[in-house]
Amino acid sequence: LVTLSLVSQITTATFLTPLNSSPAKTTAQTTPTTALRMAPRFDPASGKWFPTKPSEESSAGYGPLGTLLREGPPAFIKRVSNEEEYDQAVLKFMAGDGCTRREAQGNMDAYMANPNDWAFQRNEEKKGVSKRDWGAEPEGKDLALTLIWAVFITGLIIRVLYEGVVTGGD
Repeated sequence: LVTLSLVSQITTATFLTPLNSSPAKTTAQTTPTTALRMAPRFDPASGKWFPTKPSEESSAGYGPLGTLLREGPPAFIKRVSNEEEYDQAVLKFMAGDGCTRREAQGNMDAYMANPNDWAFQRNEEKKGVSKRDWGAEPEGKDLALTLIWAVFITGLIIRVLYEGVVTGGD
């Protein structure tokens, strides 16, 4: 029944559009059916989103280490602690924005790391500011600085714990 309805809508939009209609009107009528085929689907019975093609599956994006390198420990911990919820949020974002899995993952990671900054950036993009690619690969310089900072912080934490626990703070 749903397939028949979809075929009917496509047929109506394609064959019954008046010859004197403007191109914008024709595009507006056919856009929803095109968008439906290109995004993850929502299953009302299970209440979950599911991918419709391989490029939307988890394997098409980056792993938890990518989240750690891009947005740090808060986003990484949230992702690892609830993988199913993370994947559902990514699929829902993909469907809503019509973007790739990597871009959706980048946006979810940025949101989990700092929701206020992410929302501010999204509002600025709507005003015309250039769009930030949250899912882009980290540059070599950024990666090096992240690793140096991680080693420094880890060493500092180990030293403080050693001084406090082993030596008793003396």
